[in-house]
Amino acid sequence: MSFAEEVYGEGRSSRHEPILPYLISRLNTHRSTAISEPRRFFVLAIGIFACVCASTGYSFNLYSGQLNEKYHLSQSELSTITTGSTVLNFIVFPLANVYDVYGPELLFLTAIVTFPTGAILFGLSFADVLEGSVLRFMLYHTLMSIGSSMFDIAGLMTLMSIFPSSRGAVIAVMKTFVGLGSSILACILLGFFADSISGFFYFMSLQIAFVGFAAIVFIELPPYHLTKWAMENISEEEKKLRLATKTSYYEQVPPTRRFGVGFVVVFFLIVFLPAQSAVTSLYDISHGTKQCFALCAIGAVFLSFAMCLRIPWLDAGHSEARERLTPLTDPQLDAHDSEQVSREALQRMSARIVSHMESTRGSMVEEAVFHVPLIEDSTNIPPQYTHSFRQSLCSKELWALTFSVFCISGTQMVIIVNARFIYAALVGRTATPEETVLLTVINGTGSALGRIAISCVEMFTQRGAVEKRMPLTKMLFIPTFTILAASVLLLCVPSRLAVLPFVVTALGNGITAATGVLVIRGLYAMDVANHYNFTSIGVIVASFLLNKCLYGYWYTYTAEAQGGTVCYGRQCIRVPFVVMTTLTALSLFTNYWLNQRYVAFCASVFADRARSQPREASAVDDEDAPLLESV
Repeated sequence: MSFAEEVYGEGRSSRHEPILPYLISRLNTHRSTAISEPRRFFVLAIGIFACVCASTGYSFNLYSGQLNEKYHLSQSELSTITTGSTVLNFIVFPLANVYDVYGPELLFLTAIVTFPTGAILFGLSFADVLEGSVLRFMLYHTLMSIGSSMFDIAGLMTLMSIFPSSRGAVIAVMKTFVGLGSSILACILLGFFADSISGFFYFMSLQIAFVGFAAIVFIELPPYHLTKWAMENISEEEKKLRLATKTSYYEQVPPTRRFGVGFVVVFFLIVFLPAQSAVTSLYDISHGTKQCFALCAIGAVFLSFAMCLRIPWLDAGHSEARERLTPLTDPQLDAHDSEQVSREALQRMSARIVSHMESTRGSMVEEAVFHVPLIEDSTNIPPQYTHSFRQSLCSKELWALTFSVFCISGTQMVIIVNARFIYAALVGRTATPEETVLLTVINGTGSALGRIAISCVEMFTQRGAVEKRMPLTKMLFIPTFTILAASVLLLCVPSRLAVLPFVVTALGNGITAATGVLVIRGLYAMDVANHYNFTSIGVIVASFLLNKCLYGYWYTYTAEAQGGTVCYGRQCIRVPFVVMTTLTALSLFTNYWLNQRYVAFCASVFADRARSQPREASAVDDEDAPLLESV
């Protein structure tokens, strides 16, 4: 058992103590740390803005048309920019180790240096201050990609540690804004920077700098999450004090109403953003109306700070289990001398506890009561691989997962990055600026819905006895079938329904992102950031093989045959997507293999737990049996 588990299990090591006196003792003992929910949700609100910054990585489609028009770049050259930046973005990989060693602050600092630098250089190029070229644009886009990646890695992983008992809700609220953020940026572009793409880059630079500074100040790991630097440099006494706070973070269930405020903001944006984009693309509205739409979108994001307001109603029904049950304590009972308490006092206490629980069972407060850790925390979570990242590199599971990412994420990346040109190929004409923004909004909104859907699946499937829960690896089939459907639709959908494949792809994008976080976080107990970032190798290889070599060259070849840089007709995309459809279908087999391996691993762990667990009867004295029956 690790040092952290020993501290977390302190006070529960004796398995031969009577259970009822121990339970009463736990309910009458003050927790070592009282978590301030307003402050915790304030950090979540900052994390939402960090996810909006992370969404800038999906903004290339907003200005790729301007690159094509101003510099007459072919599809092959545009794919060189995105592919080259994705490959160069590989330097983000060692930065994930920086997170494991030092925490999120250095990653946020990297973001506020790299992204503004790339965005400002892009803006100066469009303003004709600097000369533009494919190589320079690739470098600028790389700097922006590194910055947006930092927000994704540092922000989400840290918030999941701050809300360890509500990770599904955190992903549903926070990660959703990675998708919605690109739609919000598209709305801002159309409202304020339609005639000045340079100004749009300067705006994104200021946004990243401001949010990054706020993230450095407020987003930090909880005390119980010890970095490698902390493990080596702080005293053993301080380690015990910090690790002791783990119980509070795992037992204190965040208020549902505060999460509800975040869900209201999310669902408002999911409805508002597509609606305003459809109105903008179908009707000739004034520039002032577009600006109002943009201001509404910005204001809705700031409403997320309502989650952290110090309003008692937001915490209604969320008092601590100890506080709710302390008035029930019998004056004849002393928690420190429970062995000498009379039999009648214990019977009265057990009856009152049972009566109180049954009268209010089912609320979030009682979920906190039922979450009292009478057993080790490790038995309440699905089994995880405990080997280090270096050991994982020699395992087949990590490489199988990376291959699935290559097939699934590679296909969806080609569709999303080149949405403007694929849409033009399907409809047989150039996409208008409003249609381009509509495609971006669809991608952002659909991605948000996909993330929410997976969060709901996670919350419904990962409850109850851990042995009966659905293995997380089964969730890999959901994004695979979604992207497979989108790829098939691109090959056969009629031009009047050309938007449909992009809607399915957008859903797949959100599903893939949320599934990746849950699966990797659930599979590996150590070096989570490194494992999470390693799967990006699949995206990097796909960017070169699928986006640059396959799609880019074929599209350019057919466009040149038509005598231009833009290609019209399904023949422009048929061969690439036949290949990618086949690859996506192949990933079903790796998903199946990975699931079978994990199921076998879980069965082995559960069998070991059953063998090592002492018989329940030996943990209870014979004289306490009638009392336990009454409870």
